[in-house]
Amino acid sequence: MDDLKFSRSLWIAGAYTLVVTSLYLFGYWGRFGLNVLEFIGIGDIVSHALMPFLASIAFAVLGFVISTVDPRRDLFPPGGGANNRIERFGRAHWRLLLTLDLWALALVAIFGPEPLRWFLVIIFIVPVATALTHLDFLIAAMPSPSVRAFVLDFSLMIAASAFAVGRLQADSLLKGAGPLLVDVVGSSLQLKSDASHPVSYVGHVADFFVLYDSAQSQVVILNAQKVNSLVLTKNPKAAAF
Repeated sequence: MDDLKFSRSLWIAGAYTLVVTSLYLFGYWGRFGLNVLEFIGIGDIVSHALMPFLASIAFAVLGFVISTVDPRRDLFPPGGGANNRIERFGRAHWRLLLTLDLWALALVAIFGPEPLRWFLVIIFIVPVATALTHLDFLIAAMPSPSVRAFVLDFSLMIAASAFAVGRLQADSLLKGAGPLLVDVVGSSLQLKSDASHPVSYVGHVADFFVLYDSAQSQVVILNAQKVNSLVLTKNPKAAAF
């Protein structure tokens, strides 16, 4: 029985990792109008996205975990504030409040400014996670209210953050603040580049280098096997994540 629980937990963890890394890649590459699965297979998704994503949100994850396991949380045990006016209102009208939250989430995702809207989506996902803690099968799987709340909040927020961070990094690159620029002369590329209109390095997938030519506002895809060398330099205007 223990082996079965371990195998199921391992499978769930693997599936969740695949979902999170896929969201990051689709958020990043989708901003350039590219479907990353045209270049790599599903089996390569985790290796391409896990470390860049984790590195970009390491401090946020640490802060979330610390705040969740902070012993001072015992001052507000599960159900400890259930009798105040706000809690009573929430329990009485939770369906309406959840519906309004889902509408707000959809409107922000569709009409909000890029890439801020994806970080606002994270905020609106929190009530959804709270609602899920009351599902019977999740209560059976995780009887502890604090554990259940932590797992659901953390899982949904990290998944939403994966897409949002990918979008933010891509948007920063489109605005000329990506981490790496391409020396077109040193790389012997037939592209125009200057301080105002640099050529940025987007990434390396499969056998291709992907660049962004800001002068032409277009993505350039190069076959890596046909490029003698690609000279990259640090961008002094790079955004810090």
